[in-house]
Amino acid sequence: MTLLDEIGPAWLEIDLDRLKYNIKNLRDYVDKKVKILAIVKANAYGHGAVNCAKIFLENGVDYLGVANFVEALELRRAGIEAPILIIGYTQDGELFNAVKNNITITIYSFEQAELLSNIAIGNNKKCKIHIKINTGMSRLGFSTERENISIIYEISKLDGLEIEGIFSHFIQSDIENKNITRKQFKRFIQFTNLLEKKGIEIPIRHISNSGGTLDTPEYNLEMVRVGQLLYGIYPSEEVKQEKLKIKLASSLKSRMLNYSIVKKGDYIDFNGGLIAESDMKIGILPLGLGDGYSNEVNKLVNIKYKGERLRLIGNPSIDETLIDISNVNNIEKGDIVSMYSYQDQQMRAQLIVRIGRRIPRVYKLDGRIKSIINYIV
Repeated sequence: MTLLDEIGPAWLEIDLDRLKYNIKNLRDYVDKKVKILAIVKANAYGHGAVNCAKIFLENGVDYLGVANFVEALELRRAGIEAPILIIGYTQDGELFNAVKNNITITIYSFEQAELLSNIAIGNNKKCKIHIKINTGMSRLGFSTERENISIIYEISKLDGLEIEGIFSHFIQSDIENKNITRKQFKRFIQFTNLLEKKGIEIPIRHISNSGGTLDTPEYNLEMVRVGQLLYGIYPSEEVKQEKLKIKLASSLKSRMLNYSIVKKGDYIDFNGGLIAESDMKIGILPLGLGDGYSNEVNKLVNIKYKGERLRLIGNPSIDETLIDISNVNNIEKGDIVSMYSYQDQQMRAQLIVRIGRRIPRVYKLDGRIKSIINYIV
């Protein structure tokens, strides 16, 4: 019996050597003066935040980025001491523990900054903050209207706070036409220049995401925020992929639970939604909606058995997915099917990030299993 036999019938395999390859190539591509912030939100796009964060930090990353306080706290509790920026919203009730754990907060309003200042002073702490600027995405952040220069100036005078960074986010950096990207960058630079004239010196400016880092390196400023590229996923087919070689770092695998013989006219799907048009042999896989394996995901996968493409049948249930194995020779119960593999370079983060907690993560290094994370047991 092997380790894989003990973890359950489906697992996400993550190759740590490929993660190393991606970050090292990215570090070589980005100017040495530019810091790299690795996005490990959403459990590192499904790959496992703690393990990925450690690998990234060991191979050239300067900063970690998460979406919320809980994600930041997970990293701190795992013993990670590197700078962590919450790029999303931090609730008022979470600010005390964020300060206590030396987590960098993104500020969206003066009221939030004032509350954070009071908490930091009360705990004899200096809390680093980054200011979010809305240059076109119309989400959280200060607009580039001139009155916000004065508000940020007032924030800079609050005790207990240190404005370490200021950032915005590109809307369409992963498409060939960079008109909007250029306009956003211009707005951002004009705004930060006005802050500087006001006497507000902010050492780290960052606006480039994965697409921007790859296609417009002239906009990389003092730091870039990179997510999908680290996991071997290009943001789109329109980015200049030839500039940076990366490898898909994960592979979703499943054992076939069983198979059934279906006669022409038999019902296959829930609610009688699908009727067999001919005699069929159907394989049953232990992945479904409860694992993040949805109807939408079906359109992205490339299911194979020993290199042979397999066809999905109907819609996944909560726990199972069906495949057509009518013309597959010698496939048996317990055989391993690849839902997508390391070779599927056009894989998208929309699939991987949805893979749920029921699916263990298996980490490989030098071709061998290094560790296994089972989130439930």
